[in-house]
Amino acid sequence: MKLPLGSAIAREKFADYLLVFQTRSDKSRYLARAGYTLENVDQLIEALRKQFLPLDAIFVRRTVFGEIYRIDGPLLGPSGTQILIRTVWLKHALSGAVHFVTLIPQPQMNP
Repeated sequence: MKLPLGSAIAREKFADYLLVFQTRSDKSRYLARAGYTLENVDQLIEALRKQFLPLDAIFVRRTVFGEIYRIDGPLLGPSGTQILIRTVWLKHALSGAVHFVTLIPQPQMNP
């Protein structure tokens, strides 16, 4: 299944969390390997939209909020380095709208 190319990706998710160093479960250093930092948040969002939304989404489970999907694959960054990530998306039960939930580093991709 393909998720809509216009799926919502909140800038704040990156600017306030994913690209900010965390003492636990930090993702900012992994994203920095590909060249993504707070200075190019919008470039990361656009990369997810162009590199991941055209890929097949895999249904994970149904929750009271809606259906959870994942898209796994390589993310090419501005540094020219490619990293493997898993993205998680939610298709809302009531509205049917899809939005980005999070990404998870996948140094070794597992099916």
